[in-house]
Amino acid sequence: MAGAAQKAAAKRKNAKKERGSLKHSTKAYNRCELCGRSHGYIRKFKVCRICFRKLAMNGELPGVRKATW
Repeated sequence: MAGAAQKAAAKRKNAKKERGSLKHSTKAYNRCELCGRSHGYIRKFKVCRICFRKLAMNGELPGVRKATW
């Protein structure tokens, strides 16, 4: 499955490149620390909604549980 590994490496490289090149020097950009995604960013945890869900489901975020009612 070299294709999947190459795809993941390319995605990480692209995210790193986007973080390095700022369009405006004074504007602060919120990006996910894990994948570099800019939309769906959760400030409290500094990750995007997708990474937040993965971390929460694995129990890696203390105090976060699925809602039940």
